[in-house]
Amino acid sequence: MIDSKLIELLSCFTPKELKQLKLMVDSPYFNNQASIRKLMEFLMEFAPDFNHPKLTYDHAFVHIYGKKDIQSDQQTAVLKVMSKLSGLIKDCIVQFELIEYPIHRLLSQAHFFSKKQMLEHIPKLLDEAESLVSEIPYRNEFYFRHKLLLEFERSSFLNIIQDKSSFGFNLSQQNQALDNYYAISKLQTYCFAKNIVSLANFDFDFSQMEPFMEWIKASKLTDDFGIRIWYLALVMLNEPNTTHFDALKNNISQFKKDLDPPVIRVLYSYLANIAPLIYTDRETYIKEIFELYKEQIELGILYINGFLSPVLLRNITVIGLKRREFDWVETFLEQNADKIVPSYLEREDIILLCKAYLYFAKGDFHRTLDMINLLRCDNTITKMDERRLRLMCYFEIDFTNPFDDLINSFRKFLTDHKKKIPFAHIEVNRLFIHYIHKVAMSNYLSRGQIKLLFDEIQQVPVLPEKEWLLSKVEERMRR
Repeated sequence: MIDSKLIELLSCFTPKELKQLKLMVDSPYFNNQASIRKLMEFLMEFAPDFNHPKLTYDHAFVHIYGKKDIQSDQQTAVLKVMSKLSGLIKDCIVQFELIEYPIHRLLSQAHFFSKKQMLEHIPKLLDEAESLVSEIPYRNEFYFRHKLLLEFERSSFLNIIQDKSSFGFNLSQQNQALDNYYAISKLQTYCFAKNIVSLANFDFDFSQMEPFMEWIKASKLTDDFGIRIWYLALVMLNEPNTTHFDALKNNISQFKKDLDPPVIRVLYSYLANIAPLIYTDRETYIKEIFELYKEQIELGILYINGFLSPVLLRNITVIGLKRREFDWVETFLEQNADKIVPSYLEREDIILLCKAYLYFAKGDFHRTLDMINLLRCDNTITKMDERRLRLMCYFEIDFTNPFDDLINSFRKFLTDHKKKIPFAHIEVNRLFIHYIHKVAMSNYLSRGQIKLLFDEIQQVPVLPEKEWLLSKVEERMRR
């Protein structure tokens, strides 16, 4: 029963929402079946975690029916009531939405009075709805959608009450609202598709994008910064260059107080994905990415519900260390180690790994090994990070035999897990093994051959720990 869809649904509600839900289920307006009410009463005993040994079909049956003998088996009987309760909860969700977004409630009421020809009630409702729309804090898709719904409802009302010869049906306002909503929705869709295409093979029809962009430009829709920000994002994704990159970045900075945090987070992700295409010089690229991370931290938009993803913790740590911002990274880890998403099972591992990266960057290789020896990871990506870091430590400390053994075991690990790990990860880690082994063997090469190895590594577009590998080859060249 704990794994049922009903329990999953109930688990998404806060304690306060569960109390409101219980009141709705108990109300004869929403529910007139005692079995549903009793099931909800039973489930509330285990709220909000819904994880208890007594949360079973047998115990639920007794609470609902007592010792009543029914024809079907107990689990089947409870499942039928659970299905009815699930449907009722979904109806109650609509009520929650109307409470949370009063604009919906006002427009629904206006629509009802319009159908009933009770027109005298509508103007006040439309005025209240317009006031609420104007108070929406961000110029985002939510704002433009509700502006459109409001103007459509207003047009419907005016169409009923006005003299048909006057043609004052709110058409201009409705058309403007429609254009705005269409523009921002289409821009967001094109941006999302362009971003996916830049990361992976993805089939999408862009044939109408160019005339769409020309229409937006000609219609001056970009005068509204909420639409302009997405227009600039699409321009950058479609034609990556520093001018378009800076234009989007500067507009985000200019209007950051008026943009929805999730929108800013998405726009920054587009900047980060385009950066390597623009800044081909590795040092410049790392500098730009580091600045993007710092800006997002200052804006507080990296956190979702107060938590930080483990991938971001690792990536920010690595980029900060490549900039040799040791003190900054150490402070960042201290402030964010406890902000990893609680549901992430390997949160301790990712913190240990980040600390290991920090110690390695500082040249404390033995302490780095101490950190990664504490890892208990099952995550294959983390395991690859750990093996690369261990190999680099063995190289630095000159642990020749363990180094050779780990080279072989790492290769075997990649072969054994090739069906579970994305192909791109397999390939770049094989490249890393190949080049760290060549660097280790470079003592036997001439200065000219070492220079060729340096140039070869330099030309590899994606290579983990590339800067470290190049630094080790440079050390060989100076000998």
